[in-house]
Amino acid sequence: MKVMGPAEFLPIVFRTVFEKPIGKTGDLLFVRQGFQNPLDYEMTESFKKDIRDMLRHEGFKPTGRNKPASEYLRKALSEMWLSPAKGINAAVDICNVVSLHSGLPISVIDAQKTTGLLKISHLPEKTIYVFNPSGQSLKGGGLLALCDGVGPSATPIKDSQRTKTDTTTTETISIIWGHRDHTDRMEYALSRQHDLLAKINARISIIHGFD
Repeated sequence: MKVMGPAEFLPIVFRTVFEKPIGKTGDLLFVRQGFQNPLDYEMTESFKKDIRDMLRHEGFKPTGRNKPASEYLRKALSEMWLSPAKGINAAVDICNVVSLHSGLPISVIDAQKTTGLLKISHLPEKTIYVFNPSGQSLKGGGLLALCDGVGPSATPIKDSQRTKTDTTTTETISIIWGHRDHTDRMEYALSRQHDLLAKINARISIIHGFD
């Protein structure tokens, strides 16, 4: 996979294969309990600044409605959009729990909805993509993104609706949007994802690791 970005950017990309469609995974309380447990890593102001600065290099402004997804999760919890009793699906709940506890933005998309070769790079200046079922869009010019042959698939802000998971998903691609000064959080995030996915008999294989 071709990866471009600022010097401090260090992604971990991995593929996960589920033994059955994620809509049939069953009870996910053991995952969603993570929404109420004490955080393993705090979202300190200095860490938050490092992640936001990493996303500014090509002119994108990761503030307001365009803040990193890991920051948005704090609001989702306070508004009770996510809780031990309320989640989305196995792949997304695991992604969100680990993102919440590590503080790192993490994406997960349906691998079988991507087309052509994958690469990580900055989006062209006038890029706009739809990120939810109601058709809301994000102006992504300058933002780091995982792209396929069609366009943006995943970003550290909001993933593209086009390649999001659904109840029939059996294979995903995940991206930990890491920072070279916070490899402890990255290692934690990968290990925690592996442990939670293993409990539902899902298999991980690294596409791009530390290099």
